[in-house]
Amino acid sequence: VLVADSNMAESSKAFVTQFFAEIAHKELQVSMKPAAEKVLNLVKTALSLGMLKKTQTEVVPEAHLPAGFSPQDMAGMELNFLELSNGEMRDMVEWVFVSTGLTSTFSIPLPVLKGFLEAIEGAYTKNGVVYHNFQHCFQTFHGIYHMSHAPLLSSIFKSEPLLWLALIVAALGHDTEHPGQSNGFLMASSHELAIMYNDQSVLENHHAATTFRLLRDTAPEIFPGQMATDKKKMFRKTVISTILATDLSRSSNVVQELQVMADERVEEHVEEWVHQLLPALLHAADTDHPTRPWVVHSAMSLRISEEFFAQSQQEAELGLPSLQFMSVPPVMEQIAPMQVSFLQFVVVPLWDGINQVVNGAFQERLDQIQVNKGKWQAEVQAAIAAAAPAEEEAPAEAAPA
Repeated sequence: VLVADSNMAESSKAFVTQFFAEIAHKELQVSMKPAAEKVLNLVKTALSLGMLKKTQTEVVPEAHLPAGFSPQDMAGMELNFLELSNGEMRDMVEWVFVSTGLTSTFSIPLPVLKGFLEAIEGAYTKNGVVYHNFQHCFQTFHGIYHMSHAPLLSSIFKSEPLLWLALIVAALGHDTEHPGQSNGFLMASSHELAIMYNDQSVLENHHAATTFRLLRDTAPEIFPGQMATDKKKMFRKTVISTILATDLSRSSNVVQELQVMADERVEEHVEEWVHQLLPALLHAADTDHPTRPWVVHSAMSLRISEEFFAQSQQEAELGLPSLQFMSVPPVMEQIAPMQVSFLQFVVVPLWDGINQVVNGAFQERLDQIQVNKGKWQAEVQAAIAAAAPAEEEAPAEAAPA
């Protein structure tokens, strides 16, 4: 778009006025070629004299939800992402970027966003793992989008869109290139990543670094190329700290921070606490499948158990010690006791803390955890009942002579 420079001299303004008059002159309709050449020459002259300047056109990308899905589906927790294709999930992510104003606020062309999301998807499919794949990425992203509707969080993100951009980029990148093995395994086996990151949150550091490598390679002028230096620093710091907080070994610290935030009434001190709140949100979203319907939660529980079991087999081959819960075959009745403990001692305290901070906005998700916990307890009881008759029918040992 070309506009007249407001600082030009009066004579220059007259020249530009003549230029626009020429565009509208009837001679353009009579003989297009000579008129077009005349206009082009006027434009070149005006630009060379500094009488016109170029301005960026507004980016107005379009994105649509897949057929059959509504904004209400995206905002709810009934969405079964296990039934979605990778393409449908990418379309949903694009829609969130557009509908929440990120593409317009940060001038993100849709083709650039598409390229970044395709690169993200590739980073999740690279290692062929059954749990830490693109579906889990979308689960975490969708969990963040759902949480963003809580009044307190909505207010924060509307006033600070850079924080919203950083949080959902962190959600997308938080498990990129996951090998399907734990930090403990990588350290015990002297894996290259453990050596690179000095045994400090090995996977999480790798995920953060991979996220920024993908941003650099696919969208160098957008994420966060167009930002001022201070904004770039804030964006990068927020994405990194938020991804690092997904290290499960930090969960108790996150819960303690949430309790302090709840006691201090974070809504009255948002600026003070926001950079502790965002990592807690991503940590909760990362482990949010227990807050979803049983059909999703049970399937995801089997998948993570499958990864654990595969790791335990590798540990046995390498002569490395294995945690007991990782050696449990991925079968419903066998993983049920482990799931009851995980929900009770990890998931409930985390989500209870988040719920207190947002003034009860996530009570339904806490209630769903209890529903799922009850189903796991029923699995435990069923396994006990199934084993009881076999014990009764077993022949009694002969008394020693």
